[in-house]
Amino acid sequence: MRAGRDGQRLGLTLEDLVARPLRATQELSAAIHAAGDDTTPRYDGIVYPSRMNFPGQCIALFDRSARHLARPADLPLRRHRDWPAFVRDYRIIVGRG
Repeated sequence: MRAGRDGQRLGLTLEDLVARPLRATQELSAAIHAAGDDTTPRYDGIVYPSRMNFPGQCIALFDRSARHLARPADLPLRRHRDWPAFVRDYRIIVGRG
């Protein structure tokens, strides 16, 4: 479900979606989570506009979405293929602990 577009259809304004406190968005999330029935939930998560990185989007996945996802094995950060570029680009100094 797209919170921006569908939120408007449900009577929420953009102000409701980005406001603090988060009462309106928490109520919307609970309603979306409850949609459907116990055997066939209607949604596995929500796509919503990023508050910090507009016009970027965020995704909130409900626990039940795990059945659709494969989680790769953990990898030590230093062995991640993007680690050297990340350290270089953000000028991070890494010491040994």
